[in-house]
Amino acid sequence: MKRMLYPFIVVYALLLSCNSGNDTKNQAGKDSLAPQPAAIDSPKPSAPVTAAKDTLTWIASFRDFRDALYQGDKEKVKTFINFPIMNEANEIWYLASNSEKDISQLPDKIKPFTEADFDKHYTKIFSKIFITVLLKVKAEELYTKGSFDTETVKDKNDTYRLYTEADKKEHTLTLNFSIHTRFKIDEENGKPVYETGESNVIYQFNIINNREIKFKQVRIAG
Repeated sequence: MKRMLYPFIVVYALLLSCNSGNDTKNQAGKDSLAPQPAAIDSPKPSAPVTAAKDTLTWIASFRDFRDALYQGDKEKVKTFINFPIMNEANEIWYLASNSEKDISQLPDKIKPFTEADFDKHYTKIFSKIFITVLLKVKAEELYTKGSFDTETVKDKNDTYRLYTEADKKEHTLTLNFSIHTRFKIDEENGKPVYETGESNVIYQFNIINNREIKFKQVRIAG
């Protein structure tokens, strides 16, 4: 499992290069990919989900979570998480470390990801580009249809997209963050030759009593 995820580390390390610096609340607005207020979807009067009903469902919790990420309110974000995070295959640590050496030293059993770990690695777990794409999710459509796929967001040679799905039977919400990154691998006749790497960071949430979402873990593919 660890060997299969090493290519992902390289891809995600490049993604996180835009996140270097302090984990401050205002960090999200410092570059062109930072979330913009206009990107947040707003309820329409004609929408099938009324305001009164909406406040009684998990979609209101989803909106609150998304707003907390956008505003850089780490303390609010933590209210959607039960610590420590017991992540299958320790995959949340792959986001936190981005080091093959560190990952190779992870135990076979689950290593708890504590609140202190979350505070330290917050912007690695929820990157600015992830938040940018998350803001493009139309919450009402996700709630009524059970799924929503965002448009593609481009950043130089990289592209990002989010596939969301709410499973009513399993009471789960899944945010599948798809990353395509181009690497320069060679040159031919003075022109660069690129190779595309693909990876996915899959954020899993439990839906509690149809009223709130709770972060469970991340899974990684690619």
